[in-house]
Amino acid sequence: MVKITIIDGARSIGGSKIHLQSGCTGLLLDFGINYNKWGLYYEEFVGPRTARGINDPIRLRLLPYLGNLYREDIIPDDLYAGDYFRETKQVDAVFVSHAHMDHCGHIGVLREDIPIYCSVMTAVIMKAMQDVSGSEIFSENVYLTKREKDDGGRLIKSPKNKVSAIGRKFFLFGEINEKLRCFWELSPWKSKSLISLPPQIAGEVINDVPVKFFPLDHSIPGASGYAFETEEGWVIYTGDLRKHGKNRFLTEKFIEEASKLRPLALIIEGTRLSKEEKNEHSEEEVHDRCLEEVKKAEGKLVIADFSPRHLERLFTFLDIAKQTNRKLAVLMKDIYLLQATETVQPTNVFEQEELCIFEQLKASSPSAWEEKILKGFADRIIKIEDVQKNQGDYILCLSFYDINSMTDITCEEGSIYIYSSSEAYEEEQDIDFWRLNNWLKFLGLKPIGFQVPEQSENARKPKPYFPPGYHCSGHASKEDLLHIVRCIRPKYLIPVHTENPSPYLELKDITHIILEDEKNNDLEVIFSENA
Repeated sequence: MVKITIIDGARSIGGSKIHLQSGCTGLLLDFGINYNKWGLYYEEFVGPRTARGINDPIRLRLLPYLGNLYREDIIPDDLYAGDYFRETKQVDAVFVSHAHMDHCGHIGVLREDIPIYCSVMTAVIMKAMQDVSGSEIFSENVYLTKREKDDGGRLIKSPKNKVSAIGRKFFLFGEINEKLRCFWELSPWKSKSLISLPPQIAGEVINDVPVKFFPLDHSIPGASGYAFETEEGWVIYTGDLRKHGKNRFLTEKFIEEASKLRPLALIIEGTRLSKEEKNEHSEEEVHDRCLEEVKKAEGKLVIADFSPRHLERLFTFLDIAKQTNRKLAVLMKDIYLLQATETVQPTNVFEQEELCIFEQLKASSPSAWEEKILKGFADRIIKIEDVQKNQGDYILCLSFYDINSMTDITCEEGSIYIYSSSEAYEEEQDIDFWRLNNWLKFLGLKPIGFQVPEQSENARKPKPYFPPGYHCSGHASKEDLLHIVRCIRPKYLIPVHTENPSPYLELKDITHIILEDEKNNDLEVIFSENA
């Protein structure tokens, strides 16, 4: 018997948690944060109480009620008294499709003995992200610090003289070189040691289940899909993918190889199924459109806002800086991420004089990893006063969450803010753009790539508008998604990572479409000789 359970993410964009059972082997395909559900209860200043471990997310049903899945050290004793862990699933490994938090952001709560399988690039990005953000329960995806219960029942870290971060076991698809090993064993803190488990090369069989690995094109490096040969046939999981990035050939190759498997089931994303877009924008088009805007802002300050893990976009703006005789000033966490990815895929990025570091003012002392960057790149540090004096010399890489760094700069008239990232998907994000627009008005920066309509004082905050051409999505269009399914021709199609899977019903002449009931929290599909 083969059983596929969509634990979460069938009717939402993100929060992917999928369980595949084939014979005696159980596999998790991603274990990400469902931001839609998380946002019902939490926001920037309201989050789960770390002293109660996973108590709050479990009771709020933000994590699945599954026994034998979570770290014992973060389960409060009284949580066992409830009926929260009535069901168990065999989990022999977790397969991570890529390093976006909606796919891997809750791995930190899983048992530390469950091995993680992913691409080499995904692994180093996950570690770099944890290194710069600190180590709390919900971010301990690569290494973790054991908690203890004090006399009051709180879950606390061990005393400082005993604190060590314990590495999870990673099996990686791709070459593991010496530079990667050194980075993997590096502790980002002065006061803690990192007990690292050296990563191993992933095999082609997990227990008794053969596995195929497919690199894919997405907005973050290292994205991948997987195929598992179950007792009833091949089951393929795409994660997130697209056909219009610079690495579109990877997705084309995946389609070709996947079609040869004649799969039993295809679990595929559908982020953009509901969008009727006439034109697909490529990274090359984004480059040309943003270059045009930067040229028009000659002598003025330019701020570029894009995802910190969208390295393809970073290289786009680095080339724009070079063509316009500017320097691209990124944050220290961006440099750390670049250093990490260089261990896997070396480039000449640090040899390019246009790349520099914008040093933000902080009340606290630099952390150990920040001190190392400040020392290693001392001749590339750009301060607030440098930007103020020579505004036309820079493209600053900042986002809404860094915008308060700009209050010390008086922007010259004609300075611009290029928004080159994804559009808002929910009301809370709409509000962020309203706030960002207020900041830009205050700073005298012209917004490019998004617009917020004017409103009366007491009116409902208007939805932002995103003119095309300043961003290309990390997800395949509706047309491309339907093309992918037609080429692979699975016997059964299981849509995930979508708010509206119904457009896939156009394909019911070539495949069986399995949709989740909107009222259900999960979807379970069983394949056997008799069912």
